[in-house]
This record gives sequence, structure tokens and C-alpha cells, in this order.
Amino acid sequence: MKVSSNGRHSKNGAASLEERVAQLEAEVERLKSSQPIATGQGWQSIVGSHADNPFFEQVVREMKRERDEDYAQARREARKTRKPQSKRRVARAK
Repeated sequence: MKVSSNGRHSKNGAASLEERVAQLEAEVERLKSSQPIATGQGWQSIVGSHADNPFFEQVVREMKRERDEDYAQARREARKTRKPQSKRRVARAK
């Protein structure tokens, strides 16, 4: 759907650019009004919602275990690629 230089829609030639924008704005307003109104609470509304939930606690433990494994792997890889320290620097470090 292209707009010609005179602002008319090339498909039917009847609607001006201003009319089309007005129609789109009306449609956006209609869509926005049909959406539920946000309460504005955001993350506060879910704080504590999983308290004493064994499944959620298990998920948290698993995620922590996997994160710890990832950190350990990253440390191992960093040690492999690290340049060896000179004897002078090693002696000072002790």
C-alpha cells in the first residue's frame, strides 16, 4: 500500500493520508480501551505468592545449583586461558 505524492492511498485513491491516520488513531484507542486496566502494582503484587511452595523452592534450589556450576565452569575455563605469571610476581604474591 503506497501513498502517492498527493497523499492519496494508491489502492482506492479515496482516503487521504490524514483520514487514514485518523482511522488508525481511532482503532488504536479502541484497542487500548478493550485492554484491562493495569493496577500499577507490578512486581509488588507477586511478592510472597510462592511462600511455602515446595515446588517453587525446588526450582530455586535447582537454578542456584546450575548457576554455581556455570560459575565453576567459567573459573576453570579462565584458568586454562590465563597467562602464566612470572616467577618474580609469584614470589611477591606469597
